Amino acid sequence: STTSQRRRVVVNLRSCRWEVVEKAVLGLRWEIAEDDKADWDLTWTDTSVSEERVMRLKRHQRINHFAGMASLARKTSMARTLGRVAERLPAEFAFMPRSFCLPGEAGAMRAHARKEPGAWFIVKPDGGCQGRGIFLTQDVARAAAAAAKDPCVAQEYIARPFLIDGFKFDMRVYVLVTSCAPLRLFLYKEGLVRLCTEAYAEPGEANADQLFVHLTNFSINK
Repeated sequence: STTSQRRRVVVNLRSCRWEVVEKAVLGLRWEIAEDDKADWDLTWTDTSVSEERVMRLKRHQRINHFAGMASLARKTSMARTLGRVAERLPAEFAFMPRSFCLPGEAGAMRAHARKEPGAWFIVKPDGGCQGRGIFLTQDVARAAAAAAKDPCVAQEYIARPFLIDGFKFDMRVYVLVTSCAPLRLFLYKEGLVRLCTEAYAEPGEANADQLFVHLTNFSINK
């Protein structure tokens, strides 16, 4: 073969369950493989990848994850990472609520609760998603007990958030990172706003368990 006769790009979708990815590959007239041993150019996987797997890649092969991304995907490791950055750049990270990785930082959380007796905390399981296992509490012992079963992150709850027509919301922006060193990223022009379905009220004993007031997760409010 000659250099002008370039073969089609081969994409391994063995570990991808999303139909939209397959449609995109076919739309580009690329070839689909479902075998890790095939001579593929790109692998699209739905899960994080190990450093060992990245090191085994051939020069022409690419994968849709950076090694070590689990440190951002998991709540406790992300909290620790952001905490380290905040120590070095305190002014830039002053927006971040005080966070505690449980059970290891339960003592620090108790000390903070004594200094701020009216503070509420939002507790999130390390491996949770779609709002499962999240709760609000002022009771450090309750948070520590939950963390004994599954590591958690407890953050001081922002009791007076921005609202849209009286409803709590969050905003998501979508960024494609193509390189970490040097940092290269692309920001998508459109974003997403998720809204609670009940009007917001500051947390208290009467409404702390009302998820429609405090959690914006689509799986809860749909």
